[in-house]
Amino acid sequence: MAIKTDIKLTSVKIVKDLYNDFKHVSLDDNINLQQLVNRCVTLYIKDEGFRDKINNYVELKESGSSF
Repeated sequence: MAIKTDIKLTSVKIVKDLYNDFKHVSLDDNINLQQLVNRCVTLYIKDEGFRDKINNYVELKESGSSF
């Protein structure tokens, strides 16, 4: 499904170890970070169960950027 829309360029900070782990896992799944972010944002908007799961996720420790 191709989405023809305007694209918003953003800058986000990601925990280095998480990004490295993602790069290794994503090679097998053939997904890139942009695809993951867009899919997660879509699910966050449309799927209340997913939103609740994300909002209640506590495995990451807060840092200065409140990850």
